[in-house]
Amino acid sequence: MIKRLAALRRKPAAGAEATAAPAPAGGAAAAGGERVSALLEDMRRRLGRPAAASRAAADGPVPALPRRRSVEQWLGLAGALAAAAVVVWLMTAGWGLVAAGRAAAQLRLDPPTLAQFPPLHRARLLPAQRLSPDLARALAPNEDRLARAWQNVAAFENARSEPLLRGTRSVLQGVVPGSAAEAAGLEAGDVVVQVDGKAAGFAWDVYKAITERPLQQVELTLTRGAETLQATLRRPAGEVFDMTLHGLLFPVPGHLRFLGRTDVDRLAAQVRAGYVDSLPAEWRAHYVEGLLAVSNELVGNLSALVDRAPDAADYLRTEELVTWYHRSFVEALGRYRIELERTRERQSAALQQLGAGLLVAGLAILAAGGARLRRAWQA
Repeated sequence: MIKRLAALRRKPAAGAEATAAPAPAGGAAAAGGERVSALLEDMRRRLGRPAAASRAAADGPVPALPRRRSVEQWLGLAGALAAAAVVVWLMTAGWGLVAAGRAAAQLRLDPPTLAQFPPLHRARLLPAQRLSPDLARALAPNEDRLARAWQNVAAFENARSEPLLRGTRSVLQGVVPGSAAEAAGLEAGDVVVQVDGKAAGFAWDVYKAITERPLQQVELTLTRGAETLQATLRRPAGEVFDMTLHGLLFPVPGHLRFLGRTDVDRLAAQVRAGYVDSLPAEWRAHYVEGLLAVSNELVGNLSALVDRAPDAADYLRTEELVTWYHRSFVEALGRYRIELERTRERQSAALQQLGAGLLVAGLAILAAGGARLRRAWQA
């Protein structure tokens, strides 16, 4: 190509001048300049296009190259992803808070039941039979729930012992040393015939008369051989008789119990001082309610439990039942408080996550609003 450009720049040869038609000098120079310009333009075009592009142009149209994203577009994409992440964060934290709240609402302290008492694991018991409030008030209008629970226990013990006590003559087998009976001069072999003027020919009658109401002094009529005697049982000031204080011993098996009205009051006071008052104040009502429910179950299953032999595996001793109930309730309370603390920790963690997510969302909204204001200001 360079040779062609050089040839064009030379003067025409002699033969060419002879054969060519004469032309004006100015016209030939103009035609040569145009050809040189065209060739130079073609050379620039060819030199400016790569070889691969020239081949691709020969084969077909060249595909368009992808455009590079601008900084604003990348920032917009990052903002969209961040917004999606914040939304997922908020949804997760909100669901965790709802789940923890639901778990806390469903958490309950379940007091022990009679069926959980180890000697009765295999016994077939009736379901709990709760007394209606009206009936409970009619039975014990002036007493609290703890006293009513012990009334149920007394009903169970007395139902078990009544057949034998009603058949046991009121002949003293002996007296308790240091008791009111010993102080009154009673001896083994004495027969109690009256208590405060009421006939009492059997052990059941004597026990019931002494403990059916608070008494500080009891008048006994008894016979010793052919002689009729009067004896007075006395307690110190401020004390009343119950089954642990009078000191009269009849030939009654040791596994049987008789609980009168004064025994119910004494046992309720002992449980309140030794068990109930040792609990946190907010759980004392739950404790008493559970004990009342167990005692109601006890009465409801009286026919199934009252005939058990003392040496049977499922023979129920009420003193063991009360001790077991207290221990089981304390253990259940400990488990409940641990679960409650864990639930509160989950609630607190979920609440913190939700607050952090809301803070991030608020900052993102402020940043987006600031960027929009900046673009509007620049425009």
